[in-house]
Amino acid sequence: MFRVAVMAVLVLLPMCAACGQDKPKETAEQKAVRAYLKENLPSGKFEEIRWWPTKPATAIAPDWSGTVVRLKYRTNNESGGQSVYDHVFTLNGGKIRAHTDDPIQANRDRIFK
Repeated sequence: MFRVAVMAVLVLLPMCAACGQDKPKETAEQKAVRAYLKENLPSGKFEEIRWWPTKPATAIAPDWSGTVVRLKYRTNNESGGQSVYDHVFTLNGGKIRAHTDDPIQANRDRIFK
């Protein structure tokens, strides 16, 4: 029994040390996208799957300003089931726009290499 307890401590101790580590800092763009989704999704609830690094809007068009963010998330769909979405958002001057069905969305893999 003592061996089992010692083994448990040796296995769990590194995990507990990692628990106290700080999470990555939330960016202003992430906060804005989260607020946008909470306001615009029917349920207001979603699960984040992956964030891509923020890019300057010039990655889309040379004359654009602001930033571009990509997020893959899971939420309820219209029929009550779960769906995964992978959307691009542009942020400029305090305004946010979701690109869900346009050339920017279609080119997201090129923009976020």
